[in-house]
Amino acid sequence: MLMKDAWELLENLNDMAHDHTWDLWIEASEADDEELREKASEVQQAHFRKLFKELDFDTQFEIVEICHKDDDFNEQFDTYHGEE
Repeated sequence: MLMKDAWELLENLNDMAHDHTWDLWIEASEADDEELREKASEVQQAHFRKLFKELDFDTQFEIVEICHKDDDFNEQFDTYHGEE
């Protein structure tokens, strides 16, 4: 997988996770509630993890390999993935 494709996949997964959590983000923003923002972030990360696990094994493996080789990519992946 090319680095460009890996970044695109990473961003697409995060966009889908963000869309999934949109209503919660709006609620947190309108209420100006930090706890709701944290909850929205946790829900978004959980959905990102779910989407990542739905990728075929070879694609998951390639992403993990890129994480080992590129610190910037790894940092962004960790931000989107969060802790389980």
